Amino acid sequence: MTSGGRGASLGAAWIAMVIGACGARTGVIDPDAGQCVTDDDCDDTRACNGVERCVEGRCRAGVALACDDDDPCTVDECVEPGGGAGDGGAADAGASGCVHHVLREDADEDGFDGVMSDLPAVCGDDCDDSDPTVFPGAPERCNGRDDDCDGQVDEGASYMPEGRDVRLTFDDTPSSYGGLAWNPSAESWAATYWDYGGGSADVSFVELEPTGEPRAPPMLLTNDSGDAFGANIVWTGREHAVVWQDRRDGDYEVYFNRLAPDGAKLAPDLRVTYAPGWSINTSLAWTGAEFVIAWQDGRDEVEAIENYEIYLAFLDRDGFEIGDDIRLTHDLANSESPAIAIGADEIGVAFLDGRGGAQRIWFVTTDMQGARTSEDLPVSVVAGSSRTRDPVVVWADGAFVVAWEQESLAGDTDILAARIPRAPVGPIEGPTVLAGGESFARGPSLLSNGDRLVLAYADDRGGDFDLWAAVYDPGLTRIAPDVLVSSAPGDGVYPFLRRGGTAIGVLFNDQRDGNWEVYFTRLLCAGP
Repeated sequence: MTSGGRGASLGAAWIAMVIGACGARTGVIDPDAGQCVTDDDCDDTRACNGVERCVEGRCRAGVALACDDDDPCTVDECVEPGGGAGDGGAADAGASGCVHHVLREDADEDGFDGVMSDLPAVCGDDCDDSDPTVFPGAPERCNGRDDDCDGQVDEGASYMPEGRDVRLTFDDTPSSYGGLAWNPSAESWAATYWDYGGGSADVSFVELEPTGEPRAPPMLLTNDSGDAFGANIVWTGREHAVVWQDRRDGDYEVYFNRLAPDGAKLAPDLRVTYAPGWSINTSLAWTGAEFVIAWQDGRDEVEAIENYEIYLAFLDRDGFEIGDDIRLTHDLANSESPAIAIGADEIGVAFLDGRGGAQRIWFVTTDMQGARTSEDLPVSVVAGSSRTRDPVVVWADGAFVVAWEQESLAGDTDILAARIPRAPVGPIEGPTVLAGGESFARGPSLLSNGDRLVLAYADDRGGDFDLWAAVYDPGLTRIAPDVLVSSAPGDGVYPFLRRGGTAIGVLFNDQRDGNWEVYFTRLLCAGP
């Protein structure tokens, strides 16, 4: 019998009806001054309170029927003759006694019951009961969907560069991207970037077709006298959200807003930070219920010595702040450039930190309210000049995976990564060199995609910096060779990956036109 959710509410209604119709008898039944000859003389015509017996000439009450069939996917009830639940079931057809109403349903008739959110998982495992081609064990196709209901999308897929770049910015002044998001409802990308087109730096939004061409002209998100940079962007399922650093009020502060699919603001800009000192280098994530913002903050300087620390803030779905800013780091050395990812039930934060005199990558986890669930964990090792930068983090296969750029003993720069297992908790695995070697590798971006990780980065093996991509399993073993994503005269750097439909979108900065501009390209699914 089900004990919660939809089944519980249905069961409660039926139980109330049954109690009113056939409450248990507790006394001696005596239809004829307490006298009986056979059991039939004691029958009260009710089924649910058991069978009455004639014992030594007196009627004795029966034992109420226990209708629990130990099946969590049914609602069990006892019905009286002609007293069914009115649903056209067995009780209404004249049956009496225990009736078990099955709550499972195979709507698409593929042989697998659909998942019902208010019932236990054993009651259905078809993750899309509207599509007969989607069920546990179905062939996984390269379509941006979880065909086999294993919680992963397009596992086993390989990707090939589209070989076509779309230029998004056209000012004579430098431009740089903020972020990229995919809106599956409108089948469109949303890109943010900043540039100096108006004299000061401002943040813009542009909606893109799946192939990257602008669907509409860009929209300014900021247009104040102070510079604005950044603009990380996420899609919540009904709107976009953006966060950026802005000095319209003097110091750089963190600002937030929600946007309609076309980029229209849904509310006035929300200023998140108010403390003295700069608040910069933002990172934004959506938990499925709340927004999490991380940034480096200068409010904690010691005796006029600059001291950046990592902070978190939580906002509800409508953009209202939840509680106070949360300080994560407490070391006198600068903590900078946070990157955040959402895990199974934790938030992972990777950041740069100079404690101990060497700049390294560190990592910490919190619960979904920002309370620490780990100590600060050193992720990178000291090597060469120990120059590290650009940490990124994703959640994959029960672990947070952190990647970064680090100078090697040979003087070049490599892309390294490490795994921090959390489900279950385990020791840090790595670091592992993912890219570099004799060339300079810069600016990693990681994407967790099904049963594999996609890495994009810039590399100068051909002279100029070009964009490359490689595929690794969750244990950071390479499972596909590097592919050249974009190559043009001049440098292309700092790719940013986002999954969208059957493709992976790549946003990057490029100097091919003699000026730093923002470009878009795609990695297309080539199998399975």
